[in-house]
Amino acid sequence: MTVGKKITLGFVAAVGITAALGAFSYSRLVVIARGVTGVTEDSLPSVERIHQLDADTHEQRAEVFIRIAETNQQEIATADKRIADKDQDITRDFDSYEQLANDGEDRQTLEQLKGMWAKWVECRNQMLELSRKGQDPAAAELYAKTGDAV
Repeated sequence: MTVGKKITLGFVAAVGITAALGAFSYSRLVVIARGVTGVTEDSLPSVERIHQLDADTHEQRAEVFIRIAETNQQEIATADKRIADKDQDITRDFDSYEQLANDGEDRQTLEQLKGMWAKWVECRNQMLELSRKGQDPAAAELYAKTGDAV
């Protein structure tokens, strides 16, 4: 084999190896791109909705506590309005998360969250009813006993 053929063969081998590595790298980038798309189009919006739901439920819990502790009728009315407004926000949060829940695990999480929320609403309504009857100490005691547990 002549020197020219050896150089040509070496060059062809180097180009072949480079092409193979390029094809492998491209195939891995396609897989990574699919993964990134899954995260940005599915996981992140779901996490964002759950975070907003968490924030809104905590705000409503705080409003209930403020409502129970408040004695000024105007402030009580304001707290009642904020509680009702948060109810609407939380309903929207559940609806938007439900639209994103596309697999069994997401659906299971959604059902668990709805179940916990239903328990809180029942407890909250009992506390507010006691507070409306002027039994704020009993409402506060119910909040302390069961409010954080649900």
